[in-house]
Amino acid sequence: MISEKRSAVLPEVPTSAEAGMPGLVADSWVGILAPANTPPDVINRLHAAASVSLADPVTREKLMAAGNTIVGNSPSEFGAFLRAESDKWRQVIRFANIKADD
Repeated sequence: MISEKRSAVLPEVPTSAEAGMPGLVADSWVGILAPANTPPDVINRLHAAASVSLADPVTREKLMAAGNTIVGNSPSEFGAFLRAESDKWRQVIRFANIKADD
């Protein structure tokens, strides 16, 4: 697993750090995004609706059975996560000199 934590679905598979590659983390994730300058009340309603859905036992079971780890953090925490992910991958792109095709 290229993750910091072992998967609940595949607990016998070691993480990349456990396999001798510390710092190699490339988790996939899913989140709800909105356009810039979306009013805070709209963001809060979206977050509330997502939180209700993620608290539903049937939804949780299906997501976890598919190998997902449910986080359900706050909009500000998710924003910080997105900034960290952008910074991480920006560094990878620069280091590897990756260029977009025309």
